[in-house]
Amino acid sequence: MNRLKEIIEGKDCFVLLGGASLELLRQNAQEFKELDVCWCGMNLFVPAKAHILDSIGKKFSLIFDISGIKNIIPYEEKCRIPRVARYLKEGEGLFITSNEVKRNFSLAKHPEIFDKYKDKIVFIEEIIDLDLIHNSLMAYLYLLTYYKVRRVFLFGCDGYQGKYIEKNCLLSYFCSINVKEDLEIAYDGSIYSGLPSDTNALNNGFKQIYLDYCTNKELIPRNIYNVNPSSFITIFPRINFETVKEILKGE
Repeated sequence: MNRLKEIIEGKDCFVLLGGASLELLRQNAQEFKELDVCWCGMNLFVPAKAHILDSIGKKFSLIFDISGIKNIIPYEEKCRIPRVARYLKEGEGLFITSNEVKRNFSLAKHPEIFDKYKDKIVFIEEIIDLDLIHNSLMAYLYLLTYYKVRRVFLFGCDGYQGKYIEKNCLLSYFCSINVKEDLEIAYDGSIYSGLPSDTNALNNGFKQIYLDYCTNKELIPRNIYNVNPSSFITIFPRINFETVKEILKGE
């Protein structure tokens, strides 16, 4: 926990989610190459690493993954365990996860990862009761607030509204071809997305429970920006890349 504090306290955090608008960051990544920010990933982070961070010589300082899935053993064996093990082996970044994911690794007969890399793993339950949150992004923002980051800039935070069809669901992801197999394995052949309910939960309920969390923990709410002017997630100020640069320049 002290190491996590050292990494992110007082730092601006660029949180890369999985939305299709990450393509805009890929196109503009060179403009942020020299910044001293904390790059944070989530869940299906490999496309963002390969197409954005690798191109500017950056690494994730944090990966956050507490996602529950239907098809546990095949998914852990083929998808999550290999990418998490590679991430922990290759760098100094931390992995933020849950006790449920730890149990899943054990079910898939790879509990040793949590022993081998115990100094790089933090359990989210140490700071938040997961029964109180609707989705992973909420928990991520609680974590960043708890450790007193300076500001949070969300990239690929697109949300989703409208009639759900599989085609639209897949196209809502950055590098959708790369995540298709992952999603199909996770949900036993179907393409599932919780984006509609997540979008609704954030827009309609997050502000008050976030403020309540900050009050209960005696924390100052952070400035959280959504770097996608067209995002369906409207609870955070939606800004473009020029505004990001203006905010950072105004330090």
